[in-house]
Amino acid sequence: MILFSGCPYSTDLEMDGAEKVDGKYMGNFEKQSSSYYYAVISKKSENEYKIEKFRTKDDELRETGVGKIYDIKGTKFLYVKRESSSSSIYYKKKGYIYKFMPSKSGYIMKLQGITDYISEEFESASDLKKYIEKHKDLSFFYQKRIDKYYKADEE
Repeated sequence: MILFSGCPYSTDLEMDGAEKVDGKYMGNFEKQSSSYYYAVISKKSENEYKIEKFRTKDDELRETGVGKIYDIKGTKFLYVKRESSSSSIYYKKKGYIYKFMPSKSGYIMKLQGITDYISEEFESASDLKKYIEKHKDLSFFYQKRIDKYYKADEE
């Protein structure tokens, strides 16, 4: 899906306290320098986004997922859980965590995965959240690549 690229940190734990869905983060988004896929983001529930990834050439739905946005001490994070994938029989039911850096208007979204080199095992979602809070300002806590997505909707 929009965010199922690369291999950021993945977890079975789901944190509490997700923000309410914000309409400015909904719509059609295209990844910078990619014309193969686009994503449609819509509201699934009060605090969940439905994320669908389509192949551009034939509008085939390739993957679906659910996203939640968290504010951890002033830094936004996006937790995305893949629900389905038509490109593979095997897919993980884990969630992936990204640093979420939207523009004020929501027309540009930058995502930077948390590194998958974390070896700690967390007993609870609360422990995971405390770990993120402690390390979120360190550059090595994130993958080097930052993906940028642009809203493609016309207004």
